[in-house]
Amino acid sequence: MKGNKKLIESVIFLALTVLLLITSTFAWFTFSNQADVEDLVIPIGNFEVDVNITISKNDGDPIAVSTAEDMYTIFNNAVPNDKYEFNINIKNQSNTKVLIILRMENIESVNSTLDIRNVFYIAEGNVLANGQATKLEPNSTEEEIVHGQVLNLYRLNNLTDHNNSITLYKDYPLEIDEEVNFTFTIFYDHTTEHIGYQNGMFRIKRFYIYFNTK
Repeated sequence: MKGNKKLIESVIFLALTVLLLITSTFAWFTFSNQADVEDLVIPIGNFEVDVNITISKNDGDPIAVSTAEDMYTIFNNAVPNDKYEFNINIKNQSNTKVLIILRMENIESVNSTLDIRNVFYIAEGNVLANGQATKLEPNSTEEEIVHGQVLNLYRLNNLTDHNNSITLYKDYPLEIDEEVNFTFTIFYDHTTEHIGYQNGMFRIKRFYIYFNTK
């Protein structure tokens, strides 16, 4: 690396080193609840961060996520029009300013004839940092229709890169002792009817948070 530039990849798995599986209309959720619980305060070199993640389903109370069992409780038996509000709080407890890159890694569709990432989407493509919205860039702006269903522009498979991952936010500056709340909402498209999505799941391998200082 050049100069004093450091790229620190955190191991903030949030117990999502196991796979997050979200079911389609007709399927039971099949998510392993056997996972190691990682400490969410992780010192990395000169960096120490406090990370907390909560998810709220259908405007219910936020539920803190720290184990696979927590994820199972939230995403069990999803149906069209379900709404999942994510809040990722990061506090910089290190001795230097950091730049944050936030990613969802390896988002895949499994166990369905059709790609279930067609019918889960990030609301309006917005990811908010302390209430300030940044809009994600879709891969294509052309209308797409699959079996009579007009797909949302910000569906997951129109946001993923060649690694099937989504960069939710890039280079957010976080000063010493400051904190940021990243929030976004995933909807299960209410117009979904096709049987090709039966038993389908989309799988998020993990959230990655990178810290970069220049």
